[in-house]
This record gives sequence, structure tokens and C-alpha cells, in this order.
Amino acid sequence: MRLLRLVIACAILALAPLNLASAVEREYLVIGVDVSGSMRGDALKSTISAAEKIIRDLNSERVLELYVFTREPIKLDDVKYLETQTGGGYTALYDSIWTLTLRAAELSAPLIILTDGQDSRSSLSENELTELLSGVLVNINFISYNPLPEDRAVLDEIARLTGGKSVGVTESIKLIEALTQVVAEVDIKQNSPSRTVPVLIATVVSVIALTGLQLITGWRRREGRIDKWTEILDQYEVKSTPDQAPQNANTPTFITKLFGDTSMIAPGIKGNVEREAIFFASVIALSGVLVWFRLPLIFALTLSLLSAIISLRLLAERARRKLRRHFENELPSSLRLIASSLAAGLSFLQALDSFSADGNSQVAREFRRALSEIQMGSPVEKALGDVADRMQSEDLKWVVFAFSIQREVGGGLAKILQTSAETIDNRSSLRQEIRTLSTEGRISSYILMLLPPGIFLFLLATKREFISLFWVESIGQGLLVLVIMLMGLAWIWIRRLVNLAA
Repeated sequence: MRLLRLVIACAILALAPLNLASAVEREYLVIGVDVSGSMRGDALKSTISAAEKIIRDLNSERVLELYVFTREPIKLDDVKYLETQTGGGYTALYDSIWTLTLRAAELSAPLIILTDGQDSRSSLSENELTELLSGVLVNINFISYNPLPEDRAVLDEIARLTGGKSVGVTESIKLIEALTQVVAEVDIKQNSPSRTVPVLIATVVSVIALTGLQLITGWRRREGRIDKWTEILDQYEVKSTPDQAPQNANTPTFITKLFGDTSMIAPGIKGNVEREAIFFASVIALSGVLVWFRLPLIFALTLSLLSAIISLRLLAERARRKLRRHFENELPSSLRLIASSLAAGLSFLQALDSFSADGNSQVAREFRRALSEIQMGSPVEKALGDVADRMQSEDLKWVVFAFSIQREVGGGLAKILQTSAETIDNRSSLRQEIRTLSTEGRISSYILMLLPPGIFLFLLATKREFISLFWVESIGQGLLVLVIMLMGLAWIWIRRLVNLAA
């Protein structure tokens, strides 16, 4: 049955590339509008009107970058700012074409330029520009309004060289028609199915899936070898109880090497191998979701892996804290029961055996393990000290210390355990009071840390263009890394403020 679940998990990993390969990369479009002095008047007004209409009707799946230029391109954050352009100044058309081409190449986007074709201030000549453009894979399209014949010839040559289209218009009423035609052709070219990208996506994800499968298989073989030794050691234990079986089954694997024991996170899943399969399947599934949100594949895989690792580590640590809290809460009553058995005439080991054999609490399970170690030859103080170290229990360490002194100088052990239980109860009450007083600070820390990623995800789903800087521009990627680092430091600082030791 275990093997069947593993096969199913691996099948999910194998099918994941199909979902990822079907994802379509976010499509960009760069538009440049000439607002120089030669365009002043009816030409500029008609060009702006045509651009506004087409941009508003543009496919919502596209991310638009809009620029106006005279001597150099200036990015506009919203199409409404086009209306503020009045026209004026000299034109550096060839320089602006080259600058916009470099930007379009970064985005793997087509470029559409609305101009009259005149150039008066460019540092690049026509020949220099065409030579530069021959080495760039960008589709450049022109819509020229009343161009001079020689200017129209230059634009036609550039469009032909880059696989674009050049349309000349002599009447303002035909500008919208020409722009619609160019945008439609750009859509057809950019939406044509590319075989390279899906195959690359499928290959990368398949390699990741097969690597995960190989790791799982290797750790499974090691688990089988460890299980043989576990069965031999089980013969020397005091008793074999049902709650010990899952612990023996959960032998170290790749995940447990990274995060420690994860059995307390999902106790219904028996075996670490299955947890590993679920972990890798979760990474692939989250990557698919992020790619569906149009994030780049490498960015999505990295973010998914980091999110899965951080989430699993936090869940494991939270489960361990919960386990330790249960242990601390159950320890005083457990010590009282052992003290009662001592008062009834049993020896310490007999009292410990009687308590651990009948109990199902975390304290009983840990004492059963300690009793097994004692029977294997470990000193009593060391076995109980190991329990205190595993559970990080300062209270139990003091009890073990008191037990060691009693073994050396004598005294009533039952009375010592009873007094220790009362002291632990008092410390627990004080700890609970402190926790209650710091509740507001802890809740505030959770809200403050969840606000930035929450806003980021909201904008990712609703206004993607507002945050595209974080993965399109190199400075945005650096800022994203800086934000994550600062948030991590802020979390550590806030936790130190609200975590008060009793």
C-alpha cells in the first residue's frame, strides 16, 4: 500500500510538466509615440486619439509600456497622460528607436512606433541604426502620418529588416484603422504556439521530478536497512506499544535530515517517504499555480521551493513547540503519580514502569523510551537527562538534578518529586500569565508580517503591471531580495520582543 501511494505521488510529479508546459508567458507590448515639434497640431492630436483608443481596447492579458519621445523616450504610467502632450522640440527618432528596441528586447516584446518619420537630432545615422538592428531580435512596426518619401523609405527598410510592418497614413481618420491592423498582426505573431518554451518547461520540471524520485528511492532503500536493525533492537525493549510503531517506521529521510522529525505535522501519514513525495508534489503544484499567474518559470520554481521549505520548517517547529508544551503541562501530574507509587512502596524504576506502561501522554511515551535505554545499560540520570534535552524541558532538568543529589546523599524521593511538581506548577502559571500579557504583541507581529505578502499577492492578481518591476527590472529583483531580507530581520526582532522567558 505504501508503494502504491508512492507510485501515485510520482505519477503526479510526472504529469505536472504537462500543466506547466501549457502555461503561456506574460505578453508585453511597447508603444512609442513621437511628440516632437514636427507632429504638432492635427497630426499629434489624431495620433494620440488613435493610440488612446487602441490601448484601451488592447487585450487585457498584455502588459503595455507606453513611451513618448522627442530627443529620448519617456515612460508614461497611464494612457491618460498622453492628453497632456502638446508637441514641441527637435526629434531624435533614430536614437529613440534604438533605445525602445533595447527595452523591447529585454521584455521579448514587439515594438510599435507612431511618428511622421522626420529626424533632426539623432547621434545615430540611418546606416548605423540598421546595422545595430540587424543583431537584435525585435519585431519593429511603424505607423507614419504624412511621412516624406525618403523618411517612409527608411521606416519601410527598418520594418522589413526586423520582420515588422510599416504603414503610411495620409488622413487622420485612417490612423485608427492602421493601428488596429498592426496590433492585430502583432497579436497573431506573438500568440503563435512556440514549441521550444513548452518543451523546455517540461524538460526542466521532468528533471526536477526525476531527481526527487531518485532521492526518495535512495532514502527508501536506506530506510529498509535501518528497519532491519530496528526490529532487532525492538526485541530488547521493555514493552512494545502501538504508539511506538510509527516512531520506528519514521526512519531518517531527505526531509527529516533537513527539518528533523516531521511525523507530528501530519500524523495521519505513516512514513517519511510518503511525506517526501507530498513535499515534492506540493513544490511542483505551487510552481504550476505561480506560472499560471504568469510568473517566469525559474522565479516560480525558486519561490515555490523556498515557500515549501520555509513553511515545512515553520510547521515542524510549531508542532515541536506544541509537543513540548503538552509535555510541560503533563509533567507535574506525572511526577505526582510517580511520587504516589513511591509512597506506596514501589522502587523508582517500578514506579516509572507502572506509570509509562499505562499512560498515553507525551510524558509517558518519553519515559517509556528512557526506560528502554535504562534496560539497555544506560544510567538512570543520563536516560532522563536525554528526555529533558529532547523536549528542551528546563523543569525536567531540575528534577533530574534533584534526583542525582538524592541518589548521592539520600532523602525521601517521593517528597522531592512532590515538591518539584508544585514548583513546576507555579512556574507554569507564571509562564501562562506572561503569555497572556504578550498576546497582543504576538498578534500584531503576525499582522505586520502578513501585510506585505498579502498586498503583493493582491496586486499580482488585480494590478500586475504595478509590481512587474520586481521581476522585469534588475533593480526590482534586487529590491525584492532586500525586502525579503529586511522582513526576515524584522520577524526575528519582533519575536525577540514578544517572546519573554519565564
